[in-house]
Amino acid sequence: MVLLILLLVLAAAVFVTFPLDRFLGRGSGWPLALVLVALTGVVLAQVPQVLGEGRPIEFVRPWLPELGVELRLRMDGIGWLFTLLVTGIGALILAYSTRYFPPGPRLGFYALMTLFAFAMTGLVLADDVVLLYVFWELTTIASFYLIGLSGPSGSRPAIRTFLLTVVGGLALMTAVVLMALRVGTTRLSEILTDPVWAQDPVFASAVAALVILAAFTKSAQFPFHYWLPDA
Repeated sequence: MVLLILLLVLAAAVFVTFPLDRFLGRGSGWPLALVLVALTGVVLAQVPQVLGEGRPIEFVRPWLPELGVELRLRMDGIGWLFTLLVTGIGALILAYSTRYFPPGPRLGFYALMTLFAFAMTGLVLADDVVLLYVFWELTTIASFYLIGLSGPSGSRPAIRTFLLTVVGGLALMTAVVLMALRVGTTRLSEILTDPVWAQDPVFASAVAALVILAAFTKSAQFPFHYWLPDA
């Protein structure tokens, strides 16, 4: 349940930004940062099981049973590390923003930043490739609106970023479909351990190329880096 709690608290934080911004303005970052600090403590509390015993934490609930897709979350060592980065660095960003911005309402920024933290946490914990893709695209939407917040000058960089990352998203979606059809499951941990990767190097290379394309566009790696300076 701890993985579901992490996501539910972050989802609730997105909606809490609305009343917070009304009363605290730019100071809304302080209570939101405290929420992420608390979640960082929750993540650190999982060290004995995840890192000490080497037992991943899992959560499974039906989602789209007719398609065999589940709301499946998994925190192993890598998932633990990246979740810690999301909550820890997210808390620092929100706290810093309380004095970076001039006084006044900052609803759009805080709502989108907490939405981004929610999407990133879901992305690193997803153990279903369909669920992973949903969170992946949610980060694209959050990024688009965050860049556009800067005003008219931000519209073109936001659109450029959106178009390029959508191309990467389509590449990831193609990889998801190929893996699900070939392996017969959407569960990520089972897909990664399937013998098909050693038995069919052509398939493995094609999927790897699609995933690399998605990752490079999302993280602004060469030659897809040109959107980042403007953004």
